[in-house]
Amino acid sequence: MLDSIRLTSPSPSPPQNLIESLYPFKPGDLITFSGLKIDAALIRYFTGSDYSHTAIVLDSDLEANGNAKVAIAESTSYTSLPDFRNQKCKPGVQIHYLENWLNAYRNYGQAWWVPLAKPLSSEGIDKMQNWLWNLHERQVRYSCWKSIGAWLKVNRYLVPSDSQNIQRIFCSELVTQALQIAGSIDGSVLACQQTPKEAVTFGCFEAPVLLEI
Repeated sequence: MLDSIRLTSPSPSPPQNLIESLYPFKPGDLITFSGLKIDAALIRYFTGSDYSHTAIVLDSDLEANGNAKVAIAESTSYTSLPDFRNQKCKPGVQIHYLENWLNAYRNYGQAWWVPLAKPLSSEGIDKMQNWLWNLHERQVRYSCWKSIGAWLKVNRYLVPSDSQNIQRIFCSELVTQALQIAGSIDGSVLACQQTPKEAVTFGCFEAPVLLEI
C-alpha cells in the first residue's frame, strides 16, 4: 500500500541487528506497518485497520552464510530506501534487508511481525522466492489505482491477473499472490481485493507481534 515516508538510507553493510536474533523470522511471514503520514492515515481510515502497508519475508538467510540476513519483498511507491541489490531507489517491487527497513522506519511508525502458523514447504519456498525474484528483476511497477480500489472495495469487479505476467502490483496483492504460489492460501482468493488488514487475518497466520523498533 502507498505509505510515503522520508527514510534515511542505511549503510550498505550494517552489522547484524539484534532484532533478527530475537524473532524466528521465516519465509512467508509478514512484516506489517502502520505509518504516521497522511496517506497511511487514509489507508487505515478506509480499511478500518491499524495497518497501512505490508511486506513478506523472502528469505531468512539471504546470503546463505548463517548470519541470518532476513530479506523482505514489497511493492511500494516510496523511493527513499535503496534496493539492496543495485542500491537504486525505484518505485514498485523492491527487496530490502529487514534490518535496514526497520532502522529506517523507526521514527515513522510501528511494525508488526505476523508469523505463519505452519512453515512453508521447501517446494513452496522455492516457488514463492522464484516468483518474487522474477517480479523484482522485471521491475514490476507499483499500482496506486488498484491499491485505492482495494480500500474502496471495488476491485471485486476486476478480472484476476496472470501472476506470471503481471505488470503492476500493490503491497497486499503481492503478499497474497506470493502466499497462493507457496500453497498457504487458496488460489480462489482475489489478490487485488486484499488490503493489509485482510492479509494479516488470513487463516495461515498467527496473531501479529509488535516489533520493538
